[in-house]
Amino acid sequence: MKKTLRIVFLVLTLGTMVFQNTFAGAPDYWPGYGRIALSSDGNKHDNDDMQATMMTLMILAKAGLQNETVLYTYADHVWGSESNDLEIMKDAAEGGGAKFGFTNTNFMAAVSDPNAAYQAMADAIAASTAKSPLFIIAAGPMQVVGSGLELANKTNPEALNHVTVLSHSWWNNMHADNPEGSGSPHGEEAVHSGWTWKEMEDAFGDKVNFNYISDQNGTGDNPYITKDKFSAKSWNDWAWMNTHADPNVKWVYTKGVSNPAGPDYSDAGLAYYFCANKGDEFGNPEKLKAWIGDAVISTTDETDNKELDGPVNCLKILSKDFDQTKIWVVGLLTLHCQKYITFRKEVRMWGWRYYPALLRLVFLVLLLLGVPQKKPIPDQP
Repeated sequence: MKKTLRIVFLVLTLGTMVFQNTFAGAPDYWPGYGRIALSSDGNKHDNDDMQATMMTLMILAKAGLQNETVLYTYADHVWGSESNDLEIMKDAAEGGGAKFGFTNTNFMAAVSDPNAAYQAMADAIAASTAKSPLFIIAAGPMQVVGSGLELANKTNPEALNHVTVLSHSWWNNMHADNPEGSGSPHGEEAVHSGWTWKEMEDAFGDKVNFNYISDQNGTGDNPYITKDKFSAKSWNDWAWMNTHADPNVKWVYTKGVSNPAGPDYSDAGLAYYFCANKGDEFGNPEKLKAWIGDAVISTTDETDNKELDGPVNCLKILSKDFDQTKIWVVGLLTLHCQKYITFRKEVRMWGWRYYPALLRLVFLVLLLLGVPQKKPIPDQP
């Protein structure tokens, strides 16, 4: 009886620790449930988005988030394009989506139909709930995101309480109201205006979680000079992708080399922060190389496969869910893997908000209870 009480006490104590962050408000990065929308430019000025878009899709695919990614509005410099940048962005976004298995994602060139892009973003925002929050990776000017928030706020203002917007770039944050003028290295452009980061915070900051992380070009006072994050000084820093076993990873490198921006994948640092080494604002080529690993990236979500029998598939699922968990937990779960897979699929369809926390609590209970021991056989007289 005393042992049982001790176990209950420990479970309640540790359970409180497990759940305490679950109620702490809108998450800054991927919590294991929800939906993802992205917006990037690349069709004027910001050529690094061409390769950052490909790398972002690679990172999301490695994290197994193809089905959770509902919208990608690329070429979101809605005031116009230059050269053949729109065509390059289309290949990067839609070509990358096809290569990495984003079959259910709505890809659209925002500059081709801005109002449709605004409405698509608004629809994704308006569908947000506590069980299905939306995370917007904003890697371009804020016009599409801000317009989407504005429209959704008119139809379903409550939904904005379950939206997180991530950015890293002061240029993206202010560009809508600050077009390039005379003397700009990008060339002068016509006057335009639109939503900025500050304007979005002022208008929706009482509801939306705005998460502005450090610049992903580099560290220090001038990240455009240090280039020690996702913007590298040399293509040699990214050469590991060119020799990778996965042809799609190699494509992210070779296609990037052919683009005009140089070895700059800076906006992809948002995805790395969001779902790779969660919360790490100091990603770089070496960290990404270690996280991507040597294996070919799956282009399907294994949890949606019908064929889930066998230890190989079981370990695939478990390693995806618990990549930072000690191996003995994985071993313990493998004993009941099929039941776990069934439970996981049901909960994912249900969209239960506290699914990750519950699983951690279940592990603690199993570990505390342990494996029943056989009673020793008394010595015979």
